[in-house]
Amino acid sequence: MMRVFVIGAVIATHLASAGSLYGVPISGGVWMISHVSRNLFIFLTALVLMYNYGFRDKMDIKTFYLKRFGLVLIPYTVWTFIYQIKDGIKQTDFNAFASVFIHNFLTADAMYHLYFLVVSMQIYLLFPLLRYAYRKLKTSPWALLGVSFALQVVVTAFMQYVPNIPGLSWWLQHPDNFIMSYQFYIVAGVVIAEHMDTIPAAILRLRKKIYAAALSVAVIGLGVYIAQLAAGAEPSYAAAVFQPFVVVASVAYGLALLAFSLQWVKNGMRLGKTIAAVAEDSFGIYLSHALFLTYFSDYFQADANDWYVVVATMIIGLPACYAVSFLFAEIARRTWLSTALTGRKMAKVPWASLRNRWRRVAAIRRAPF
Repeated sequence: MMRVFVIGAVIATHLASAGSLYGVPISGGVWMISHVSRNLFIFLTALVLMYNYGFRDKMDIKTFYLKRFGLVLIPYTVWTFIYQIKDGIKQTDFNAFASVFIHNFLTADAMYHLYFLVVSMQIYLLFPLLRYAYRKLKTSPWALLGVSFALQVVVTAFMQYVPNIPGLSWWLQHPDNFIMSYQFYIVAGVVIAEHMDTIPAAILRLRKKIYAAALSVAVIGLGVYIAQLAAGAEPSYAAAVFQPFVVVASVAYGLALLAFSLQWVKNGMRLGKTIAAVAEDSFGIYLSHALFLTYFSDYFQADANDWYVVVATMIIGLPACYAVSFLFAEIARRTWLSTALTGRKMAKVPWASLRNRWRRVAAIRRAPF
């Protein structure tokens, strides 16, 4: 359930940033809510890695690297090529095309969302060290998490307000591709993975307060955004992803989404087959959605005050782009191109059957909290 919502927030962010919608002030309001998606994706990546590998007595690093990098590096290379082709960069000159491809491969510049794969590979590369370090430091996990949170707030404040610090400007001005820009979300995933036996019950018990806190943070965030606009800031600056508010919002919305997801499981997992299918294809949806998004955004043209166009885009364009990307991922999963296009091994179940997947969902439903 968390993956389904987070990938929806990713698509919402990119739709509200596409074409003429980028300059519409209400688009920034969407970003203030949806920008947390990148942080929550990184949190989920760290949580899953730590939950699956962090507490084993021994870890085969070679096998880990081969598996994880194979499922990311291959689609990263393929989609870098696809998006470069889509942009039509010097198609008639092979040398120029190859030069641009090498640049895009090293910088994730082929498309704006491919930075996540670069960050994921950094997490994979450093995970054995992270696993070792946490085992040495976990005597005070919540204190570690608190320090990490404070550091994240301070660093994002520099990124937003003082990005020209000598010696650090290369990072503070271009933070997207670097793992240290997301250290808190990685630490949070690691800490929560260790306490998954106790956290769900606590979150369910406090869910009403968590929902109220998330709603309050959303209202405050929109107020902060409006105040910055009133002070003359551009929407892209006022709703920037690297700013202190987004760190707070990531915690508030992440807890609320986790509470909702746990409550969904406890109440019987309605629409479980569909949710499981979308969650399993989430990486493929992420990889491909930018390919289809531009075609949807072409139908939604707006001037600076056309707020209703952004609303229509969220109501119509968001589910449409989501559905097409999901359909693409489902089809690709049943071909030999599955790993290259979706980052997942080829599905063994036939197109018309979700029986095996539903059995896994049913097993989760029966699991005690």
